[in-house]
Amino acid sequence: MDQCQQKSTEAELLSCVYGKPDGNKVIAIVGGSHSVQWLPAFEAFAEEDGYKLVNYTKNFCLFSSPVGFGKVYSYPSCTEWNAQLMQELIASKPDLVFTTYTRDGGINEYVPEGYLAWFKKLEEHGIQILAMRDNPWLPFEPSKCVEIYGVKSAKCRVDRDKVLARTDPIKNIEINLTNTKFVDFSHFFCDEEECFPELGNVLIYRDSNHITGSYMRTISPYLRKEVQLAMNRP
Repeated sequence: MDQCQQKSTEAELLSCVYGKPDGNKVIAIVGGSHSVQWLPAFEAFAEEDGYKLVNYTKNFCLFSSPVGFGKVYSYPSCTEWNAQLMQELIASKPDLVFTTYTRDGGINEYVPEGYLAWFKKLEEHGIQILAMRDNPWLPFEPSKCVEIYGVKSAKCRVDRDKVLARTDPIKNIEINLTNTKFVDFSHFFCDEEECFPELGNVLIYRDSNHITGSYMRTISPYLRKEVQLAMNRP
C-alpha cells in the first residue's frame, strides 16, 4: 500500500491518492484492511470516470465512533486515528466515502453501533456513503487448500451459513440514514449453499479473509455501477 496504510501502533492520519489525482469527484476509502482491499476494483475505473481516490486506512482499526466500538478495536491509537479521520472528512467533504458495515460471520454477523454512529455524523455534514457488507471470513486459507486438493475439491468450500448470516444484518435494524447506500456483494463469494475459493478461474482469497486484487478487478464493473448510483443519490 505504498506505506499509506497506518500501522496498528500509530495514530497519525496518513493518506495517499490514486485514480485521477485532479479528478472532479473524490472518493475516500476509509477503515481497515477490509476497506482498502477494494482499491484495485476502484482503480480499474477511477481514472476513466474522473474519480480521485484518497485512501485513509489503518491496520486492525475500523471506521467507528468510540461508542459501540467493540473491545477488540477500542485502543488509544485507533480511537485517536478515528477522531482525526472524522475531522478530515468533515473538512474536505469528499463526494463519497467508502467503507464496510458488518463484522464477524455466520450467526454472529452484525452491524456495529459505532459504524452507524459515524455514518450518522457524516449525514449531518451532507456526506454520502457507500457501505459494503464485509466478505466471508473462511476458517482456512483457500489458496493452500487449492494447492493441496485442487480448485474443485469440496474440502476447499465452506457452508455459507457458517460464515455469513442468512439475512443481511442491516435488514434487521431500523435506521434512517438518507446518506448511506448499503451494498451486499455476497453473491460474488458464495451461492445459496456454499462459499468457494475461486470463480471464473480466478482465486478469490489471498489468505483466509482478504480478497485478491485479481478477483477484485473482475467484479469492478459491478462496483462501478454502485458508485454511480451512490454518487447520484438525492
